[in-house]
Amino acid sequence: MSKKIFIIVPVYNSALYLPECLASIKAQSYKDFYCIMVNDGSTDGSKEICGSYTSDERFILLSQENKGVAAARNTGLNYVLEHASDGDYLTFVDSDDFISDAYLKKFADTLDSIPNPTKETIFFCGWMQFMTDGKTMTHKQESKESVVFGNFREDFVNLDSFLQTLWSNFYSIALIKEKNIIFDEKLKRSEDIKFNFCYSYFVERYAFINECLYNYRELPTSLSRTETQTAERMDMRIKNIEQRLKFLTDCKIPNSQQVLNKHISNMVTGSLFSPYHKRLYELKKYSDWRLSQGGQRRILFCLQHNLLWVYKVYLQVKKTATSLPPPVKQ
Repeated sequence: MSKKIFIIVPVYNSALYLPECLASIKAQSYKDFYCIMVNDGSTDGSKEICGSYTSDERFILLSQENKGVAAARNTGLNYVLEHASDGDYLTFVDSDDFISDAYLKKFADTLDSIPNPTKETIFFCGWMQFMTDGKTMTHKQESKESVVFGNFREDFVNLDSFLQTLWSNFYSIALIKEKNIIFDEKLKRSEDIKFNFCYSYFVERYAFINECLYNYRELPTSLSRTETQTAERMDMRIKNIEQRLKFLTDCKIPNSQQVLNKHISNMVTGSLFSPYHKRLYELKKYSDWRLSQGGQRRILFCLQHNLLWVYKVYLQVKKTATSLPPPVKQ
């Protein structure tokens, strides 16, 4: 593969984890890449850490006043579109995460294995989640194949969760350029999901590298990872559901109700104890408990029958029961 791979790393006050992130990029076994580091007004020394890598001409540092992650990604994207060829590819790495040294090589090998790859093909890889409690979780396909190929729309149910983030995905620069896909800078959160929706409208095929090559570090201080419940966050999550419904409908995704049910039940679980939990009932019209199973079915039944208070009591009792000490043997 002679194509270049561009990596955009938005950076804001990431000094604690940034060295490991950039070191993992520099250590890539595939060498034909450019890492675009976008310093978004950091005040903790992150800019200087990025600067220490610029002696390697593959590491490009761009700096701007603090405008938010969407604007930082657009700054990086503008640079990429000015310097990349249509046959090149783009991936994203968050500054508090790190990648396997084979991250780019596995993608390049997969691309080479496709006889006639088109810009309408999206590439994914599995990822490892490092949780705040010290545990880890793997995210990949339930397949014995090292690489899974298929029709994007037909297999969307299995791919949906991998479109909630930008990282661990590889995008065609030609498609981004042709369709003028950028980040919505008005969004403080979920700008990555909207970008993926805009991109996915034009995707026909996919290749999934079934190996955990990306390492995602869960941080309680991150905007997208906190449990802080605000009116703004609730409004954003409801709009995400509506946007997802539009995408599923427009693209005629098979089993789209199952996809929507999953996101609605996850939202209910995550927002049930929010001060704004009554707004969850706005999602009733989008859900169908009859097309769900297990715990998800229970959640959606309560939602559609105005019984979320029952599910809330159930969760509270369950939490109390699990926190009780075991009985003492006589």
